[in-house]
Amino acid sequence: MRAAEPIKGALRLVGRVLPRQAGRRVVVLCYHSVHPSLPFSSASPQLFAEHLAWLKENCRCVPFDEILSVRLGPEIGLPVVAVTFDDGYADNHEFALPLLVDHGIEATFFLTAGLVDRDRRTIERFKYLRNVDEEMIRPLQWTQVAEMLQAGMQIGAHSYTHPNLAGLDGSELAYEVAHSKRIVEDRIGHDISTMAYPFGRPKVHVTQPVLEAVGRAGFGFACTTVTRGVQARDQPLGIPRFIATQNPVEVLREKVLGTWDLVGTLRERAPLKIARMVSPIDFEF
Repeated sequence: MRAAEPIKGALRLVGRVLPRQAGRRVVVLCYHSVHPSLPFSSASPQLFAEHLAWLKENCRCVPFDEILSVRLGPEIGLPVVAVTFDDGYADNHEFALPLLVDHGIEATFFLTAGLVDRDRRTIERFKYLRNVDEEMIRPLQWTQVAEMLQAGMQIGAHSYTHPNLAGLDGSELAYEVAHSKRIVEDRIGHDISTMAYPFGRPKVHVTQPVLEAVGRAGFGFACTTVTRGVQARDQPLGIPRFIATQNPVEVLREKVLGTWDLVGTLRERAPLKIARMVSPIDFEF
């Protein structure tokens, strides 16, 4: 067991007894791959279907770009949830899309433009990040992206090659952010306004220069991977999300209802050394 797990467990126990207002609860979920056998999949198709069924029955699902307006609006008596995907794998079209359509849930897909464009550097990066052979990295095709749009899904950007944006100099950073936006817009034929930061940890991957570059590129909304619900103080370019990776429905429920929020709060506010203890993965990319 990693050293982080006992800390997370204790924070979840505390989170179960804290008072919450379900009607004001707003959450963004982040998936990557939905596949029956890939080692890096977020969920199998069967598990993803279980997630969607629970969300449809117990929550109000909205598009990602409506999250902040809903958070500031009147209480509705149910948690509000936006479903998002990062990277741009072909299984998003093959397995996730039919299930989303069947459940009437509109998801947002943040595309790594270089991955979908079959850029060689980007393919090599994903092989390294996922620690798999190249045949397991199957990107979406732009024709599939068009079909997802026609089915009612939304499209956003996720950089061009999926680097740690905070580690880039000014020109590299501007290229990764602005070029990815241009490529996606050119391929799908209309403007986009939403982005997800690669890796997404504040202070490590999302710094002030990164936020400024994303704003200059013309994005109106962007999301991190802070493990907590959306709060009134959250800015449009810093919306938190929960990563959903092989979570049983009960864990999904805990995340949606707020049990895990203390984990995200500690990651977000603690000194970097302590934050690493709670979430050691992805800090160095």
